Amino acid sequence: MWRRLKESIEALREKVYNAFIRFEDLIRSRNICILLLIIILSSASVYALIYISWNITLKGSIPDVRFYSWSDHTTHTKISLDYDIYPNVWLRIENASYGLENGGFKYKNITLGIQGISDQSKLDELKIIIKDPDGGQVAVLEWRKWQNIDSAKVSFVLKPKTIYTIELWIRGSSNLKVGDEITLYLVI
Repeated sequence: MWRRLKESIEALREKVYNAFIRFEDLIRSRNICILLLIIILSSASVYALIYISWNITLKGSIPDVRFYSWSDHTTHTKISLDYDIYPNVWLRIENASYGLENGGFKYKNITLGIQGISDQSKLDELKIIIKDPDGGQVAVLEWRKWQNIDSAKVSFVLKPKTIYTIELWIRGSSNLKVGDEITLYLVI
């Protein structure tokens, strides 16, 4: 029994040895070397092509579309307005102290939307109207308390070198109490 086991081990060792010798012969063969060289060179070329073809240049800039202060004729990228509202009563602000200006030389596609409302239960409705210098409506954004905020968006086009009026309509809900504070986050 031990003799058979020893013979089997010797036969297995000889097969493994012969396999390594054949593998060495394959590596030495000319065709395998050429194939390996082609694979290495082609993968390096693909890597270099991807690496060279990617380029991004970023520059700081001031946007062409900004808020325009009617009182001092300055432009701003961020504004904050304060108003008193009342339960079940519409508040209309015909000119919201600031206009919307396209100071650039090209038409601008704009999207106005509501990013958030701090306490939606205190508002029933909100309407923002953008008017051109002649008083015509360019865009109307409307939101009612049963609507999803994400759906309250409107897109419109601003003419170059033009200032637009912002008109606000806000209706407080019956839940509104004296001292309640609501913040509207609007984005352009």
